Amino acid sequence: MSRKPNKMDSERVFITLSAQNASYLEDLAQIGIHGVTPSEVAKHFVENGIERMVREGFLKLKPVQKAGRRQRRVPKLVTV
Repeated sequence: MSRKPNKMDSERVFITLSAQNASYLEDLAQIGIHGVTPSEVAKHFVENGIERMVREGFLKLKPVQKAGRRQRRVPKLVTV
């Protein structure tokens, strides 16, 4: 089943994980609760972590930007 288009702007972020953490993402993807691919599982945990930081006051909530309203940026490389 295909997904509905995302109504918010999105941006790709590339990360490098240890082999052990990548293996955990694969294991969780096989379970399927947080996503069915390692990328979906990682997205789930990143988004939940950011939501928690907003709730706990470490980050301020930003206004939602609708798709197509923002200039695209060059993807950043993040090493974890």
